[in-house]
Parts: sequence; structure tokens; C-alpha cells
Amino acid sequence: MDATLIAKRASVVALGLMAWAGLADAAMGTDDDRVSYSWSAELIEFDAENSMATVRARIVSRDGAEGLEDVAEGERLMLTWSGITRAAGIRSLSADLNVESDRMSMPVEFIALSDDGVYVDFRVPVPASDRERISELEPGRWITATAIRPAETWHDGVTQMRAFTDVS
Repeated sequence: MDATLIAKRASVVALGLMAWAGLADAAMGTDDDRVSYSWSAELIEFDAENSMATVRARIVSRDGAEGLEDVAEGERLMLTWSGITRAAGIRSLSADLNVESDRMSMPVEFIALSDDGVYVDFRVPVPASDRERISELEPGRWITATAIRPAETWHDGVTQMRAFTDVS
């Protein structure tokens, strides 16, 4: 085989491996990456004075509500969504706020568990930039929020909130 052809093939293979490694790094993330994801829930109430939204979402795992019977309204919990980049429902809620997870987890304020244990109401801060548009929504409308992982503090978990039908 011609040495030039071998060199070209080696270059193509090397470039391919470098591209693959870059994609793998992007998919896996690094320690200082803050990856965003989105979740949706029904708006129950917006407290404009405190810039807090109370929302309702479905628990999709069999044991996701385990232990919530004794949790009081106002307690902070770690909510973990089911999904990869878009939440498909609540996987679990935990009283342990220090749960280390690469999943879509965020601190929330617990409000209530539905009688059938399928839905949970919780409260989250609304970013200042989104207060006006959330205040215009009627209870019962759906919202979509963008969040980051890992959320390092109570107030930095939700980075954007909008009406579910707002695609801007």
C-alpha cells in the first residue's frame, strides 16, 4: 500500500477518534459543567410577592412517593425527575437534600401529595426575568421550566419559566 494512502487513512481515523472523544466528553460532562433540562407541570398558584410558583406534577415511579405521608407542608425536599434532558414525570422525592446525583434533581418546597399518591404539589422560585409572564397565567395552565443540574442553591435550580404553549 502506498505510504501517502496509509497516512491519509491514519489522519481520517485520528480525526474520527478525536470527534468521537469530543462527543463522549460532551455527553458525559465534566465536574464544572452545568447541564440544562426542562420539565413541565400544572400551575396551581403564583405568589407574586415572593416570586414563587406552586405547581403539580405526576409521580411516574412506583415508589416515588414513598415516605411522603409524614412530610409537612413547607419542608424542603430533593425532587428527581425521570428522563434525560426532558422530564417525563417525577421519579422520586427525598428529604435528603444532599443527594448526589447526575440525574435531573432540584430542591423544592413540598406542599401536598394527592390522596391517590399520584401527584405532588411543590413550590419553586420563579426567575425575576419571568415573573411578569407567569403572573399573567391562570391557575390550571401548564408551565415549562428550564433547570440546571446540579442546582447548587435553592434559587439557582430554575433558570427560566414560561407558559407551556410559549415557544419563544
